[in-house]
Amino acid sequence: MQFPVILPVAFALVAGSGTFDTLKAGATELERPANAIAVLVGACDLGGGMVDGECLENTKELKDRVTGKRVSMDLGSRHPLLSFGGRTGDKTRFVWAPLYDVGNGLALTVGRPQKVSASGNVVMQKRPIDGTSPEEYTDLDLQRLAATEQVGIQLVGRFGKAWSLPSGGKTVRGMTFEVEAMRLYHARTGKTLFESTQSLK
Repeated sequence: MQFPVILPVAFALVAGSGTFDTLKAGATELERPANAIAVLVGACDLGGGMVDGECLENTKELKDRVTGKRVSMDLGSRHPLLSFGGRTGDKTRFVWAPLYDVGNGLALTVGRPQKVSASGNVVMQKRPIDGTSPEEYTDLDLQRLAATEQVGIQLVGRFGKAWSLPSGGKTVRGMTFEVEAMRLYHARTGKTLFESTQSLK
């Protein structure tokens, strides 16, 4: 499932407290974000009216463990909706339509999606994210890495509410996520490219 974006709109920029590492240190790490999202959404339907009982039990256990609590996750690389937005002084900006496509009609989004297109594409708004980048990376480096989808995303924050939207006779489902900190890293070397404690909801 592919996700188009629409033009950015204004929204509040809220600076978080602490650094990415300090916030991550107090968070529960989710090693398999895609599985966690599927479980939290409750995607336990086996078809034909059958429900996976083990899935339902896992849903309850995971919700008890993460609801209202800080978690961290690595979304990997290959993010076509992430782009470099430029530098101003010592501040760096990236622009992101904040979603993570889990597949099978499931997604993680920052904020509830506006709609799903007739072709099943979730529509999200682009958002600017301000932070800092190491001086060793030039603007051209950051632009190239984002354009070639060689940037990985790590997030720290809290799960919000589940959502569902109709799409061509089917239903697309997902979880919202409130971002407290973000780290972008070079997918090949693992080196940090960008950090931000800007809150996104």
